[in-house]
Amino acid sequence: MASSKADTEHFDVIIIGGGMAGVSTAYHLMTQPPTSNPGISVCIVEARNRLGGRIHAMELSSKTVELGANWIHGMIGNPICDLALKHKLVDPLAYEANPSVEAVQGKRYFVSAVTENGERIPLSLVEETYNTYFWLMKQAESYYAMTDKVDGKDPPAQFCNSVGLSLIHDIQKHLETRDPGDFIPIRKGIFKNLLYRECCISGAHTIEDVSLRDFGAYEELPGGNLTVEGGYISIINLLLDQIDAKIEEITKKSLLCPAIDVKLSHEVTKIQWKGVSSKGDQQQKQDFVRIICSNGVELTASHVISCLPLGVLKEEADRIFDPPLPEYKQTAIQALGFSVVDKVFLEFKNKLTPKFLDPSVNEFLLIWSNEEEDDGDRNNNASPSPDASSKVKKIKLKSNSPAKWWRTIYSFSRVSEYALVGWLSGKEAHHVETLDSVETGKILTEEVFRKFFHPEFPEPESVFVTKWKEDKYSRGSYTFITKNSSVQDIERLSQPIYSDPGQDKPILLFAGESCHPNFFSTVHGAFLSGKKAVSYLMDVEESSATTVQSKKI
Repeated sequence: MASSKADTEHFDVIIIGGGMAGVSTAYHLMTQPPTSNPGISVCIVEARNRLGGRIHAMELSSKTVELGANWIHGMIGNPICDLALKHKLVDPLAYEANPSVEAVQGKRYFVSAVTENGERIPLSLVEETYNTYFWLMKQAESYYAMTDKVDGKDPPAQFCNSVGLSLIHDIQKHLETRDPGDFIPIRKGIFKNLLYRECCISGAHTIEDVSLRDFGAYEELPGGNLTVEGGYISIINLLLDQIDAKIEEITKKSLLCPAIDVKLSHEVTKIQWKGVSSKGDQQQKQDFVRIICSNGVELTASHVISCLPLGVLKEEADRIFDPPLPEYKQTAIQALGFSVVDKVFLEFKNKLTPKFLDPSVNEFLLIWSNEEEDDGDRNNNASPSPDASSKVKKIKLKSNSPAKWWRTIYSFSRVSEYALVGWLSGKEAHHVETLDSVETGKILTEEVFRKFFHPEFPEPESVFVTKWKEDKYSRGSYTFITKNSSVQDIERLSQPIYSDPGQDKPILLFAGESCHPNFFSTVHGAFLSGKKAVSYLMDVEESSATTVQSKKI
């Protein structure tokens, strides 16, 4: 990776955060036309000792497993997929279905639905229920397109702007139309499985927390989902390589040498962005932003692009930004949702197939019995069901207590013949982050594996839980629109800030998956947010690094 050789700590642009948004921002600054400032100096400041942010992987059973971002979501119109295909980082024929009806319908990915007593549910019943759920989801998404455009198409008031309440209501009505003997408990269990899966897809504690009005704001790209065989970090490395190549190309043609510096293990504690700093008893006007790091390093820049995750902004924005961000940004930050999604990886000493698991199945759907919780345990934010007198008992989802956290795991997938992975979200995920790994393995063995699969299922040799909530540089996983926020909050968060009303270039900009109104929660959303931030600076004023030797500040 190229780095600046100058002794200055001043840059044209400082990017805070070295995840996909930060690297994308640097990539678009350094490589995309117009290249009117070949002497531009850029610095990525990253708190971790690595780049990638929520893109991170490890080796498990001789395979690369993603701890964070997992899939390229959509093959058509996805810039990440375009890059990966162009540079042969993915195989478009190695289709891997992800939480969707395609997972049931095959395409090189096979699922099996299993009950707590170990019985397999007929695939036809699972597929029929999935198809019904698909259309109920489309109904929920339709409110976004019709709201404010068609009279009377606002979400019904009884749902309190909650996707969860709407889906549970519609599922309830669907079940009541069926014959009482038509596998109602099993159908109900499949629907519950799908709702738990939806919690992980949305990144919320419970689907009841997600906005119904704006549920359709998220745009799902067509073409299925792909995994990157060498790990998602290979996309980051590709962008960094292209930055280096562009710097080398420009350097050969121009006396003005572009420079990029990457400062790892530099936690930003203060962003003084008003262009004013104290000097004795006087205030001296500055035309740059001052960045202060926990290790004592101070940097300055003409422009700063914050790629801090929404979770960090929620907890640290008041402390980091000096002066505080405008009230409209603070409101948007607190209104948007940012829960946690974690993965539990388990590795076993001996092969699990064929004695304990069917080797032909990629993913085992856990169809939990509809164990009823006490009303006092219910999510206090959920409104009473309009179907309280229904002949079919209403589906109850998560409680405020994560005591039975394992009952919210919707499936386990085979990583290899020796390893499994399951997903959790919200309070249950955070609770598991606090548990001892041996305890986690014992609970899953007794409460899941020996009930669903085999009474002699072995205990895992090792357990690894991702800890995105405890990670101080993430504080969660990805963004969702809560029932008390809207897509406008994402747009407010993404807007740049100008130090003066007449200034033609913003001094403080924002990027990250939380800043894309249609692709929030995705890697391609983060990538495109970096491109958008750079669009505000494409005609950035003449670089302060106009020669090889930059002026020392």
